[in-house]
Amino acid sequence: SSVSITVRNNFEFSKYKKSIRIFGQSVENPMYEKNFLGIKRHWNFFRSKNENVANLACKMINSENAIKQIVEIHNRPYLVNLIKSKISTSHKLTLFLHNDPKEMKGSKSIADRQEILSKSDKIYCVSQYIKNRFLEGLPQKSKKVVVLYNGVKRFKTIPKLKEKQVIFVGRIVKDKGVHLFVNAIS
Repeated sequence: SSVSITVRNNFEFSKYKKSIRIFGQSVENPMYEKNFLGIKRHWNFFRSKNENVANLACKMINSENAIKQIVEIHNRPYLVNLIKSKISTSHKLTLFLHNDPKEMKGSKSIADRQEILSKSDKIYCVSQYIKNRFLEGLPQKSKKVVVLYNGVKRFKTIPKLKEKQVIFVGRIVKDKGVHLFVNAIS
């Protein structure tokens, strides 16, 4: 997914690589074995997988109470309240928005977004459009909400020219711009 690519790129080029931990669903061969903490699914299959990961990650983070940490939530605005209520107040909580927040669970309403704003130390949006959508309808614009474009790994040499192809990468949904792609190639 685009979120995991962003997390990978942020990790790959970070000077804090040795102290970063990535929490997620348990997988067989994680990309960064030393930094990835896979959390096994809870025995209760009616319980949310992501809430289970969040709860156990908070326990692990709080067990190191002497260390101030930055907790990043990627594309799961509905987890902000849960995580904020479980982590120590010395930790910073950030939310990365990769998709339209007005279409995501936990940030659809103005009240949802005001609550997220009050609980988060910073909200990173991958585009100006996402930032504008998050702030839409809020009474005050906040300096907590910023645009942080996804990084791109640059080539040191120019790759050989290949046959020109136009492709669309993303889910086939309106907020990914598929309608613009279809119009452009027709």
